[in-house]
Amino acid sequence: MAVFWTQFSGQTLQTLTEGITTTVDLPLDLSIVSEDSSLYTVTHISGDLPLGMVLQDNSITGTPREVVRDTEYKFVLRASYNNQISDRTYVIKVVKFIKTDKIHDTAREKKLREKQLEEDKK
Repeated sequence: MAVFWTQFSGQTLQTLTEGITTTVDLPLDLSIVSEDSSLYTVTHISGDLPLGMVLQDNSITGTPREVVRDTEYKFVLRASYNNQISDRTYVIKVVKFIKTDKIHDTAREKKLREKQLEEDKK
């Protein structure tokens, strides 16, 4: 069995924020590929990629869709070259986009200070 990968199975490749277009380069060792790279392929064989993202050449690219809560997507990729294969399971985590609003942040901070003052009086 050939070793095409530079990271072990089970690793988190990247943590992405929903709604932000990005490219995740796959941890591949392409030094083993000879001049004919057409014999080299990577395929998604099981599990789920984040919605809105696709496997394209040697990367996963796209815009991860909105998630209800921080979500881990676990999937298996197969690298093959010259009749040799190597599979790896990887994870991409998609987190919620948190919009900050200075007015609300200031109000929250004020409430926390007031609560702390009340507790300090006790």
